[in-house]
Order: sequence, then structure tokens, then C-alpha cells
Amino acid sequence: MTTHTGAAFNELPMSLWEAELRFSGLRDFSCWVEADEYDSFEAGVVAGVTSEHPDGCHFLLPRLAEELHAAPLIDARSDSGASLRAVVPWATPPVLREILRTATAHLLEAH
Repeated sequence: MTTHTGAAFNELPMSLWEAELRFSGLRDFSCWVEADEYDSFEAGVVAGVTSEHPDGCHFLLPRLAEELHAAPLIDARSDSGASLRAVVPWATPPVLREILRTATAHLLEAH
């Protein structure tokens, strides 16, 4: 019998392709955060959150909210955090919280 002494799968850092898959909603939301089309960051976030209203909200916003909750839990100093930053470099905790607040308010007020 062979003994494996390496790290367990759940201890391995997230690779870039895993971050792209895991945080695809945040990656897709980048166009709203990084766009020069809006007068402010907040206006871009509102436009992004409401872009699929009313029919797409049930699909888009729960997945986005889950990613918004999970992203800050990745240690910024780890390889996994570096992979996430490579996919969504704008995803700082204050930005993620603001998007989450906006998405939650939309769901509570409009649905």
C-alpha cells in the first residue's frame, strides 16, 4: 500500500481556471464595476444589479450574492486569493459589500 503524504485536495490553493469558474458571476459583473459609462461606481452597480430585472433576477442575483459572500473569505495572502484577484482585481471587501448591499436591497424592495 502506498502512503500519500501530500496536501489534501481541500488544502490546495485555487488555480486561475478554478477562480474563473468559481467566481464567474463576479467576473461577468466586472463590466458594471469597471465601465466608464456611469457617473459613479454606485450608478454602475445599480445598473448591473437591475440589468436582468424582472425575469433574470431569480437566476442572476442569488448566484452573485453567494459569490459576494464567499470572495472575502479567501485569504488575500494565499495563492487562492491571488487567483481571485487575477480574475476580479476590483473585488476588495468594501466593493463586494456595496454590491451585496445593492443586490440585497433590490431583492427585498422589488421582489
